[in-house]
Amino acid sequence: MTWYEDDDFWHLFEPLLFDAERLGAAEAECEAIIDLTHLQAKADVLDLAAGVGRHAVPFAQRGHQVTAVDRTTHYLDKAKARAKSAGVSLELVAEDMRHFSRPQSYDLALNLYTSFGFFSDEQDNLRVAENLYHSLRPDGYAVLEMTSKEILARDWRERDWRESAEGALILEERKVKDHFSRASCRWLMVTKSGCRREYCFEHRLYSASELVALLTQAGFGEVKIYGDLEGAPFDQEASRMVAVAKA
Repeated sequence: MTWYEDDDFWHLFEPLLFDAERLGAAEAECEAIIDLTHLQAKADVLDLAAGVGRHAVPFAQRGHQVTAVDRTTHYLDKAKARAKSAGVSLELVAEDMRHFSRPQSYDLALNLYTSFGFFSDEQDNLRVAENLYHSLRPDGYAVLEMTSKEILARDWRERDWRESAEGALILEERKVKDHFSRASCRWLMVTKSGCRREYCFEHRLYSASELVALLTQAGFGEVKIYGDLEGAPFDQEASRMVAVAKA
């Protein structure tokens, strides 16, 4: 079983991946995406690798019809609860992002928070990009947000640590491999009770030019790269790599 198929991994590190600060930033991020893509009212939105619904729910609150896709049913249960609390509904689909495709069904497709590049076979990553492309209506947009080779090299830290809101200590160790094409990560969590859990995972690293080439190969006609969701330039000051690809 590969790391992304291990539900224990996603459950254990949920407090780290979706802490209060990250959840609280979702409203502003959704507004930025709407501005960046000129999304019209009552659009159909696909959130591919939706996690706990931190973007899916705010989009639904704005009157859009949202399909939230994730392979982790625990996260979809959280998304359902968040939607109910917010008084909105989501279409929730438990599916691997390599397999989900609905031809010409959406005006906007999202793949956020470095949810792209999970797979060791580059054809699988291409397939995800193709699924995004085929799921869009003509002139629809896909928005992908992730770290990049350029940002990782600039801000490189081989080891780091943080403390979760629950008091758990999380240690992170990072390495690059395969000619800087992949990042190998080791996460170690030690809870307040002394319980120790460790996971290792890898993901594909893209430079801006490599991501543009992949999305173009998938079928997108126009791809723009920004330095954040606000549309800042992708330059030496960029905080993230954001691709806006037009079908």
